[in-house]
Amino acid sequence: MTIRAGKSVREYLENRVYIKQVTDFGDTKLFDAAVLPCIIVFSSKDHNEGKTRFTSIYQTHELESGECFESVFDAIDVSGFFSLEDGRAFEIKQGELLTDKNGAPWQLTTSKSSKWLAQVDDSTWKRFSDIGRIRVGIKTTADNVFIKEIWPDDEPTPELLMPLITHRNAGQIIPDNQDYWKVLYPHTTINGKKVAVNLEMYPNSLGYLQQHRRQLEGREYVLKAHRNWFEIWVPQNPEAWKNRKIVFRDIAEKPQFWLDDSGAIVNGDCYWIEIYDETSDDEVMLALAVANSSFIEDYYDIKFNNKLYARKRRYMTQYVDDFPIPDPSSEGAKEVISLVRAIVLNNRPCNHDTMSNLDIAISELFC
Repeated sequence: MTIRAGKSVREYLENRVYIKQVTDFGDTKLFDAAVLPCIIVFSSKDHNEGKTRFTSIYQTHELESGECFESVFDAIDVSGFFSLEDGRAFEIKQGELLTDKNGAPWQLTTSKSSKWLAQVDDSTWKRFSDIGRIRVGIKTTADNVFIKEIWPDDEPTPELLMPLITHRNAGQIIPDNQDYWKVLYPHTTINGKKVAVNLEMYPNSLGYLQQHRRQLEGREYVLKAHRNWFEIWVPQNPEAWKNRKIVFRDIAEKPQFWLDDSGAIVNGDCYWIEIYDETSDDEVMLALAVANSSFIEDYYDIKFNNKLYARKRRYMTQYVDDFPIPDPSSEGAKEVISLVRAIVLNNRPCNHDTMSNLDIAISELFC
């Protein structure tokens, strides 16, 4: 419903049937299996078409006021917050299905949310897709060989080790933990082209990889792609790692976007923004403030509404690309930029008061 990969299914339904009702049960855990169930009620096109009712139910910490029900199904027509007898609290939203008939991700909309999104759009100067290209981190498909927290001291140290950013380093604006793991990275750039290194020039790395050759050659897809047996499956551009970038966790309850200028490689449990050369420093600072704000949580939940278990969100390319950036020339934006730049320069994790001030300032810039 909410990701690009489902386009063909959505398009098929939108063009061939009348969708009467969509009920997204989210992380209600109706079944023992780890699934996010959804019920779609539809009929043939010859029925009278009307607006499609859309209901979504997701767990929340914010139980304000609401009834206690024995079952999720007993609360199916409620709007707002409710709880179950087992102590879990949920937010249930009632609205309409917003679709453009071209297979775009489905969206629950209400008159209130539509008005709010329109207001945000009016205050948007650029999108994140305008300041850089979002890429996923490297995927070795043999992490036990290429990646380690600590490489043994009693063996020759591979020459190709590089610092590796993982979800363990995640923070807001700056990393919370700067002790990087290391990855054996057998790729380089020659004449602007990504290539595998000549292992003969790195005897320690060659000796280590030879110990694991059988496992690495077992990745038949690597060989079928006419790649060397010792290569990382998705290495990304070796030249780009040295540049400043914004890194963020793929799956997290709270957004965690931070600036990296260490030259470290990013692992596949994170994404990173390869910042365009023409993007100004002010734009980067402002983007960091927006990405880590409670405003962006609201924006995500209203526009994308894609949560997993334990209230975690997927910060995928298709969503982050669409994150809004306000005009950096406004007085309010300049204050935000100054505050974020100070955090980066001091290189200290943000305290609660600082983040609260940023939250208020970002909300005022959009709403």
